[in-house]
Amino acid sequence: MNTRILLTSAALALVSLGLTGCGKKGGLPSVLAAWQQGDKPAATRGFVETDWKARPVFAPGTAAALTEAQFQALAAPDRDAKLKEVLVQVQLLRELAAAVMKAGEDAAAKNDTAEARKCFTAVKEYGAAIKGAGSVEILTLVGRAIKNVADKGLAKLGS
Repeated sequence: MNTRILLTSAALALVSLGLTGCGKKGGLPSVLAAWQQGDKPAATRGFVETDWKARPVFAPGTAAALTEAQFQALAAPDRDAKLKEVLVQVQLLRELAAAVMKAGEDAAAKNDTAEARKCFTAVKEYGAAIKGAGSVEILTLVGRAIKNVADKGLAKLGS
């Protein structure tokens, strides 16, 4: 099995089993499902409408829900497998945040400050949720980076 098929399979497993993000409009699982099916407008809308303060962000028992200490305590082969799952998730999280930031930038370019602010605020809350989920360090760092990008977008709006 080639790496691309393996990563795609892992991504689909994460969408199906690994993400909870409870909140409005079905949360992270439905947003990511729409994203992977190519319905980016629905994914973006769902993302903006999701309650990112809902917990848990990641379903218990998944690689993303592991703390750094739990991750480090795994045997090397298990740690490698979990790392692959987490790296697939990191890519999805970054792609989704970038798409919503782009929607915010497009709204700002059309002088729709309210819509831009909604998009940037959703990305900021999303980044904070990931950062504060208590997960493996790489997810915490990605969450911090996503939040910082959103803060810059909000700053451009004068927030």
